[in-house]
Amino acid sequence: MIFSALLAEFLFYYILHLYFIHLLALIFAEYQDLAWRIMILQDWVTESPTLKGYGFPLWVVYVVWIFVIGLLYPISKQFDKYKQTHKDKWWLSYL
Repeated sequence: MIFSALLAEFLFYYILHLYFIHLLALIFAEYQDLAWRIMILQDWVTESPTLKGYGFPLWVVYVVWIFVIGLLYPISKQFDKYKQTHKDKWWLSYL
């Protein structure tokens, strides 16, 4: 039972972080004077000539990584706590 609760919490975090990181990528693209529409790719990312030069140094990636974990982990813990205290809501079992 504990394993399934942990799995649900990790899955919630995983899905949430995918959407959040993609949103951050769009924001950072605008910050680097690229239109966010460029990030919606028609080709493979390495073959896209419009994304040449897009990116940040590794230390920035680590800072963003720590920021994402620090922001989303408490949200996933709060969701897990809500899910554990509201077992009467049937629809929560699907999340």
